[in-house]
Amino acid sequence: SRDDIIGKVCITRDMLAEHPKGYSGWMSLSEVDPDEEVQGEIHLRVEVLGSPGSQRLRCSVLEAR
Repeated sequence: SRDDIIGKVCITRDMLAEHPKGYSGWMSLSEVDPDEEVQGEIHLRVEVLGSPGSQRLRCSVLEAR
């Protein structure tokens, strides 16, 4: 069987602009389907790698609850 979708996290450009070297912290999950209840949060580490013009984004899941 396939995995159940339990929620999503959106990382915006504004968030990246506020943390130009990256971000690490807990984020609450939001619903994917309006009929499903969402409970939980995820600890992410988001890193901006490279130099301007050839930047990459690395997102690591550290923990979830």
